[in-house]
Amino acid sequence: MGVIAQPRLLLEVVRGGQSAIHVSVDDAIHSLAELVRRKPDSIFESNYFAFWRDLHDRFGVVVTHFLMDENSGVINGLPPFHLGELGARWRDEFYENPWLCWGIHGKNQDTPMICQTAAEIHAMVSLMSEKILEFSGQAKLPHSWRSHFFVSGADASRMMRARGVGVYLTPDDNRLITGSLPPSLAATMAKGGITAQDPISGLTCVRSEVRLERTTADEACRAIEKAVAATNVAAIFTHEHELLDIGWTDQWRARRADLARVVEFASTLGTFVQ
Repeated sequence: MGVIAQPRLLLEVVRGGQSAIHVSVDDAIHSLAELVRRKPDSIFESNYFAFWRDLHDRFGVVVTHFLMDENSGVINGLPPFHLGELGARWRDEFYENPWLCWGIHGKNQDTPMICQTAAEIHAMVSLMSEKILEFSGQAKLPHSWRSHFFVSGADASRMMRARGVGVYLTPDDNRLITGSLPPSLAATMAKGGITAQDPISGLTCVRSEVRLERTTADEACRAIEKAVAATNVAAIFTHEHELLDIGWTDQWRARRADLARVVEFASTLGTFVQ
């Protein structure tokens, strides 16, 4: 596999005086499980990945999927699955599309990092990094990171920083901010701050400004515009099950339409980043 240009990094773009737009998907695993179940020749035979490719082709979107290592069991009829089952079957295609980025979210739905010991986190991060490399060819973790339930602790933050992560994506509401960040950071973010520096880990904290399933497309666009005007950065996120057609929600078409509208608007305000 040859060298392929990688997406730009959030801090690189902002420090260069430009505006950065970060788009991400939490709790990701089922889209990959569906590839293993259906075994298509191309990942873009999946309507989920085809949807993202359309947004990338039209608007240049870069999307980071924050992965679970496994699902917690049968959810809406879906069988158990872990990332190791994916293997290297579609690695070349993932590698050739680096705008599809793959980061670490947690072990599973029931186990946020705050419930793990430092040794357990280290083992999980190491193993998941190996699995991501195997299925995607992605040798480095994405520049930005969001932990499951927004809780992780200092050990996890330092580990991620040591692996090259530069940005921690903080909660979208003050209740979660107060409960998941160190007091000094929580005070800054809860007062409306969009970015702040964590002195413990060295990560730059960026508020996850827009959670798409909790807002309308119009409200999301206004929030993105306000965030970019204030700090040159806006972070947009949703959850994978909101966008999938495999039985979790019957709202996936509407969710995709709203996301496409928001991505189109955001593309006029800044550069999509990792």
